[in-house]
Amino acid sequence: MSNETLPPVSCFVALPASGGFTTWTESPLLAPRVSPMPAGARMRALGCGEFSKGVTSAKRGPNEELAVVSLWKGEGIMRARARSTRLLLSALLSAAVAVSAADRVQEQRQPETPPDQRVFGTWQLNAAKSTFRPGPPYRGQIRTYERQTDGMKTRIKTTYADGHVTDVEFTAAYDSLEYPVTGSPEYDTIKLKRVDASTSEAVLGHAGKVFATARRILSEDGMRMTIMYQTNPSEGTTVNNVMVYEKIK
Repeated sequence: MSNETLPPVSCFVALPASGGFTTWTESPLLAPRVSPMPAGARMRALGCGEFSKGVTSAKRGPNEELAVVSLWKGEGIMRARARSTRLLLSALLSAAVAVSAADRVQEQRQPETPPDQRVFGTWQLNAAKSTFRPGPPYRGQIRTYERQTDGMKTRIKTTYADGHVTDVEFTAAYDSLEYPVTGSPEYDTIKLKRVDASTSEAVLGHAGKVFATARRILSEDGMRMTIMYQTNPSEGTTVNNVMVYEKIK
């Protein structure tokens, strides 16, 4: 390979495994030119006079070696390094943008699944596995959760020990805002907050005060639910129930 085959001031990358080399002109904005690599070009470049001053090399793969040769006619080492740095940063930035775009497309193709989807359905109280303090325990309770565009609709039908029945309903979102409740003689508002994919908390209010709090935990398989319910001590006798439910549909 003679000196006339390269620009007066240039760099080239020899890739022996691919059988070619790439040359850049003095302007870093020009696109690289790819040409077939003459036989023995790398050996000549690494061993001929002033060419060898700018030689650096690094492994690119098991069968490929990167050789960057700077021809020093009228060009200093700092300028050559600066050009190489600009090319590297440009390549890294392009790769990062491509990966980011791919991630956004993937997110659009796979919309987020609501973390509490396991709660939707009908649940029945298992009184034998539950504890009621001070009691007495409920005779039974059915909870139904339905997905709504503006949150989740909940219906709680409870049969108490003395036989009377309440039918509580509300629709609320997990935004810690206050929503109205109907059918309960004890509380008239509720605020919901999601803790994680399996856990949520509720604050039940009456006349602007906290009446009780509840914490709901779903099992991994979505077939078992535990609710820990505690009334505010300032409201009178403290109720502390741990209620276990099984999904029936």
